[in-house]
Parts: sequence; structure tokens; C-alpha cells
Amino acid sequence: MGHISRTIHIEATPEQVFDLITNPERLREWQVPASEVKDITGTPGTVGMGWTTASTFAGRKMEGHMSVTAVERPRSFEAKGSGSMAATLRGRFEPAAGGTDVTLENEYEMPLGFIGDAANKLFFEKSFAESWDKSLAKLKALVEAEASVHV
Repeated sequence: MGHISRTIHIEATPEQVFDLITNPERLREWQVPASEVKDITGTPGTVGMGWTTASTFAGRKMEGHMSVTAVERPRSFEAKGSGSMAATLRGRFEPAAGGTDVTLENEYEMPLGFIGDAANKLFFEKSFAESWDKSLAKLKALVEAEASVHV
């Protein structure tokens, strides 16, 4: 099983960050590998909401459906995914230094058991981490630009 966890400080309220992250219609604006978001059901930021994301990662097209399984607005959310790989995505939003410390965590399971785990270690893990770092930098810039407009 793979695991990525990153924390970043964003100069915006927990509500502003939570609302943007939990809105799948905005995913393509900040999530680096997301090329398409479709089949959105439910209300953003609520349990039961779902969407399908298509991405090309390491030359491979991947598609996965995510469903929100837990929400405590604006403190946390959890979503579980299935498709090209099983995943659990968690977000935590802590007020800090006039903004928000955002922690995003992804636990994922590559297909093919131990072969997939080996491929993850050899090929995918570093690329996944790099795409998360790029995504969080884009998220920070996007949320802070929108938050400064609403000051």
C-alpha cells in the first residue's frame, strides 16, 4: 500500500480552503494530473457526494470514482475511491497563524498485489509525491488569490 501525506499553510480561512477542495468542479484547477472530472453527484462537501476523475499518470490513463464518506466542515473530510486503484483521501484543516494548515493524505493500493507494490516503489511513488507537491502549490496560489479578493 502506498501513502502520501503533505501539509501546507494557506493564508485563508478553513472554510475557504475546505469549500474549494471539496468541490469536484474545481479539481482540474489545482490537481495536477486530473484531466477530466465527470459524473458528479450530490452536494459539494457532503457525505455521499461522488465524482469520477480521469488522469494520465506516468503515461498510463487512470480513472477512478470517489465517494465522500465523512465530513466535519470545515475541519475534515474523507473520500474513498475505486477504479484504476483503490484509495482513501483525507483532508484536515487547522486554523494556524491567521490562515489554515492543510494536511492532505492519500492511502492507495496499486493493482496486482505485490507486483503492483513493487512497481509503486520503483516507478510511481516518486511521481505521485511530485504531483502532490505541484498540486498543493497550485491549491495554495488559487485559494490565496480568491481569499484576498474577499478581504
